[in-house]
Amino acid sequence: MAEPQVAYSLRGHEDGVNCVSFLSNSILSSGGSDGIVIIWDLLTRRPVFTFTPHGPKSILSLSPLQAMQRLVSCGRDGTVKVWDVNRLSSAGKTASAWDDGPTCSLDAGFSQFCNASTDILRQDISTVLLPCDDEAAALVWD
Repeated sequence: MAEPQVAYSLRGHEDGVNCVSFLSNSILSSGGSDGIVIIWDLLTRRPVFTFTPHGPKSILSLSPLQAMQRLVSCGRDGTVKVWDVNRLSSAGKTASAWDDGPTCSLDAGFSQFCNASTDILRQDISTVLLPCDDEAAALVWD
């Protein structure tokens, strides 16, 4: 079996990329140490828009809530924010986190790396599961 080859590179971050997440078959989100989230169109291989959900703080994880058209971001600032992807995309190529703000913000108080899980447990709800190092526990947000 042949070794896989890189098909193409998506360049746009000013620092390392910490996380990537598919929002659909052709839309990808990436978050970096530069604090920037870039939403990519994989058909054109170009950014659709960029924003800074946690100010200059690193993006630690991105998770889709696909049933609700939302994107969950975890930042080095210790917060988890839920973004309406449709509202962001209508804001133009560059959206500031301060323009419309998140649809929800949780101060989870984590100080280390965080990876939110947004698996849909049932069709009628979406749940965000977070590790919490301060309480030595996992937090479930509904």
